[in-house]
Amino acid sequence: MLQWLWFFTLALVANAAILGVQFWQVKHAANLILFGYHFSSVWTFWLAFSAVMVVVYFPINYLFFYLYWYGYHVVFPGRAWHVQESVWLAALVVTFFVGWLYLGELPAKNAIVAVFFLACALIAIVWK
Repeated sequence: MLQWLWFFTLALVANAAILGVQFWQVKHAANLILFGYHFSSVWTFWLAFSAVMVVVYFPINYLFFYLYWYGYHVVFPGRAWHVQESVWLAALVVTFFVGWLYLGELPAKNAIVAVFFLACALIAIVWK
């Protein structure tokens, strides 16, 4: 159980980092300003943003690589679907909180029900 909690915490951190960067980009692409510089088009903004993100994405990708290795070899040996389901749950939880706290949006009722059922399925898998 503790291995899964460590795995899930890593998944939360990795997903929060990637989603935070993506939502930050969505908000700043509207005014085309990146670090105080105004771009003439959204295409040049995204090109500059992508160049800057090469450095930012390296540690995030490294964390994802470790996360999947750890999940597949330690937490759920040889069971890729359990690893992926756990990462999906972390992504949904992070999306809920980042969307709510950063963008001020709450999901529809159907999405809440889906997250609940996915969480229940993962608890049943991990509980054994």
